[in-house]
This record gives sequence, structure tokens and C-alpha cells, in this order.
Amino acid sequence: MRETSYLLIALAVTWLAIFFIIPAADFDIKLWKLVVSASVGGIFACLLVLHGEAVVEDIVKVVILLILAGVLWGKAPKLGYIFISVLISGVTGAVINQISQYAANKRMPSDQSF
Repeated sequence: MRETSYLLIALAVTWLAIFFIIPAADFDIKLWKLVVSASVGGIFACLLVLHGEAVVEDIVKVVILLILAGVLWGKAPKLGYIFISVLISGVTGAVINQISQYAANKRMPSDQSF
């Protein structure tokens, strides 16, 4: 079970990153869409931390969602901010998941039988 602190860190970092990067990337969206996008991105990052296991699994999950967001961006260029949100939340969630696993493995030494 993942610690709550890693979930909160993933949520906060992702939310702030999406909230400040999307307007800086010249996407002209309303404030409520920006808040919703940042919140959904934060939840996605938390789900990656909560359900992620290996680096490969995290990468596969993020790539699948990036492909879907890329197709959506290709069909409706106004929705490009969704791709950026998925990218930010996927990378943040995968990195914090790996940090969480490293800390958990370091905290609990494995049984070494001789």
C-alpha cells in the first residue's frame, strides 16, 4: 500500500504544473476548464502512484493515454491542452510511483537467505 504522502505530493505537483504550464503554452481556455483539467490530471497521477508497479507498466499506461489524447488533439486542435495534461500527469505519476517504490523497498529489507 502506498503512503498517503506520495499521493498528496503527486496530486499537488501535477495540479500546479498543469495549472501554470497550460496557459504558458498559449492555450486559450477558460479558468474552469483549466481547474478541471488540472484536477483530473492530479487524479490520474495519483492513480499511477496507487496502481503502478513496474516502470514498463507505467510507461505502457501513459503511452496508451497519450495516443488517445493525440488522436483527440488531431481531430480537434482546441483540445490540445488535454494532451499536455496527460503528458504532465503521466510523467509525474510514473516518477513519484518509482520514488515511492524505492522508498518502500529501502525501508523494508528483503529476506536474504544464505
